[in-house]
Amino acid sequence: YNLNPIVSDFNNDGYNDIIFTTGEAARAANNVQTLILFNPKNQLLTWLKNSENFANLSYNSKLNCVIAWLFHGGVSTVFLKIQSDSLIEFARIDKYDKEITSYEYINGKERLLEHTIDSSFTSPGHQITIIIL
Repeated sequence: YNLNPIVSDFNNDGYNDIIFTTGEAARAANNVQTLILFNPKNQLLTWLKNSENFANLSYNSKLNCVIAWLFHGGVSTVFLKIQSDSLIEFARIDKYDKEITSYEYINGKERLLEHTIDSSFTSPGHQITIIIL
């Protein structure tokens, strides 16, 4: 894999930070990354010690948070806030086939917000099965 360094503002402070790939997971669908923030007050870099726990990181300026996309048997979208030298999960949406489940995290405790079945969704695997039959 390539380090693929990206210089961009990840904490909305107007200063560029850096993120780079440090590994791959899930058959290369998930880029494991290290996020380092620039602190303009002391001119130092802060390594977010748990950034490698979340794959495919990006910054969402509308929500003012870091988002991780985790690909597995489904897909999880994880919403993260930067707190000191760590990423803290405050919400997550999981999608498995037709099921969509959303959670929020308050003081580290997970709370189910909604669990729905999307009957209009057809997974690509289901479509392939129909074509083969």
